[in-house]
Amino acid sequence: MGVEDGEHHRGEQDSVPPQDHLVQTPVPQQDGQQRAEGRSVAVPVTVVTQAELEELQAKAAKYDQQRRLARARDEKWRKSHPDEVKRRTRERVAAYRARQRGADQ
Repeated sequence: MGVEDGEHHRGEQDSVPPQDHLVQTPVPQQDGQQRAEGRSVAVPVTVVTQAELEELQAKAAKYDQQRRLARARDEKWRKSHPDEVKRRTRERVAAYRARQRGADQ
C-alpha cells in the first residue's frame, strides 16, 4: 500500500470511502426532537434595533472606561505599596498550595 510495505509513491492516494460512509444522520431522540451532535449547542440570538444597539454600545463604553480607571488605580497602588503586594501574593500562593495539597490527598 505505501510506507508500511516499504513502498512510497508520491502523488498516489489510498481509496477514500464514498461520502455516504462518512456522514452519520442524526437519530431522533425519545421525545421526537433532534439533538445537536457533539459539543455544538444552539445559541439563542437576540435581535435589537439600532437605538438599542447604540444604547448597549454606550453602556459597554462606560464600563470599559470604568475598568480602565480601576486598573490604573490598582497599578498606582501596587507601585506605591510593593511590600504589601508581595505579602498578599505570598499569602495567596500559600493558600492555593494548601488547597492543592488537600485535594491531592
